[in-house]
Amino acid sequence: MVVYYNLKESISSARKVFRLFRFFDEIKGLSKIIESDKPIGFKLLSVFTYACSITYYLSDNMLWVLNQMVTSKILDKSVSKSWKRRKNFSSLYRVIAYTLILLYSIFLQTSDNN
Repeated sequence: MVVYYNLKESISSARKVFRLFRFFDEIKGLSKIIESDKPIGFKLLSVFTYACSITYYLSDNMLWVLNQMVTSKILDKSVSKSWKRRKNFSSLYRVIAYTLILLYSIFLQTSDNN
């Protein structure tokens, strides 16, 4: 069981490296959507989605740092709970916003075809 846990933690830390600076991609996407000629409703939903994604990735990074500190017995586990909550809500809002963008895109396409 200990070997399994250590393997799981090693894989999780290795995957984290690939997501470490992912929020920079979201910032780049945010600047592109602001400069685009999309309808204002689409832009507003997209800006909200990118803001949620940026918050998600920053919270994920902070949570990883805090978890490393908890593992090292530097901090108490309760410190990371608010960051975990922030990360989870950002993820939820991001999924809702992506769904709204999809529905809005379908609406725009059907109204263009009529």
